[in-house]
Amino acid sequence: MSCTNYAARLTGRARRASLILAFAIAAIAAPVSALAVPVPTVTIAPTPLGGLSGETFTFSVTFDNTSPDGSGEVGFNPHIEMFVPPGITILDPADSAVFGPLPALVQRVVGPSGTVVNPRSEEVFSGITPGTTYILYELPVGSYTPEQPALTLDLTAVIDSAETPCVELPEPIIATGAFCLGTDPILNPDVDPFIRNTLPGIGVSPAPSYSGVAATADVTPQIYSAQKKVRTAYGDGTATGPNFPVSYTIETDVASGSRIDDVTVTDPIDDDVDRILSYDKVTEAIHAALAEERLNLLETLAERIAERILWEPQAVRTFVRIEKLDRGPGALGVEIVRSVSDLKTKPVTPHHATAPHPHVVYLTNAAIRSPNLARWLDQLQARAEPVILCVGHADTPAPQ
Repeated sequence: MSCTNYAARLTGRARRASLILAFAIAAIAAPVSALAVPVPTVTIAPTPLGGLSGETFTFSVTFDNTSPDGSGEVGFNPHIEMFVPPGITILDPADSAVFGPLPALVQRVVGPSGTVVNPRSEEVFSGITPGTTYILYELPVGSYTPEQPALTLDLTAVIDSAETPCVELPEPIIATGAFCLGTDPILNPDVDPFIRNTLPGIGVSPAPSYSGVAATADVTPQIYSAQKKVRTAYGDGTATGPNFPVSYTIETDVASGSRIDDVTVTDPIDDDVDRILSYDKVTEAIHAALAEERLNLLETLAERIAERILWEPQAVRTFVRIEKLDRGPGALGVEIVRSVSDLKTKPVTPHHATAPHPHVVYLTNAAIRSPNLARWLDQLQARAEPVILCVGHADTPAPQ
């Protein structure tokens, strides 16, 4: 081999070595991006939660891998873990529309040490309030891709009236998602750590790879609940006129084994004079009844006055008392109580001195075709007032 060829070969090797060294230096100098990991996402609905002390309430927990579709970020051995405050018991099993009943793998009350162990990943949770219940649900799938639909567990909980520490004060339920095998199906936490949501106020050892944030929902044990129901003259239907009577009913439910005293329910009403029955309407009803004709019985006069008052849209029930002030030392007279429903059970008494007040109702073509039309007309007929029905143009063109 000539010196020239040998030198050329050395030169070529030096060039390759320089290229390899330059590539290695460039790789070291290049910024290192964080490896993408799947995101186990858990949500709780509804929020906030609550129920009567000593009774049950229901809610749902939904698990999903919210990494972008097509990213290939697959998580293995998906879990849902819950930390339930003292006084709240989750009934087992949970229910899933996809897999049916799903019993908890672990349901354990945290002792005085404030620690509990996940038996699958062998992680140790610390800083937990003693008396908290740790629940672990192992989802019956080996892995979870971003393209898979979300999985919902329906849960029923009981509020223990004897163990609930603070009635009417909220306590949080924490639900967290986890992939206990990380991004591959092998238990190798040193290389592929567990993936889980960040837990508020709870430590985890050994440290996992955090992705996403745990869901929380406050539970407020109650000793009573109140609900206002509104009903119009049209029942549960929609009123068709600007003026119609409305009744409000407050329904209360007291927790089993509880007693409440001196409860005040406040329901603010708009400061609108049109919402109340004017005193002028009452005096006008009295004057009109007296001026209409001479009556022999106070009972008849009281009926006429009550009927005229109940014609007003704001009136629902009226009490009428008439006394004779010049008939001896005692009080002589009559008193009656009448309501709007009484007007529906008797014919309307004609009052010639009073102008009619018709109720104008516009019927759309959809209303005319509705199977409820007959019921609506019956309800209108039951009202003690004239009714004018108006209709619009037909949907089909007029014949030529």
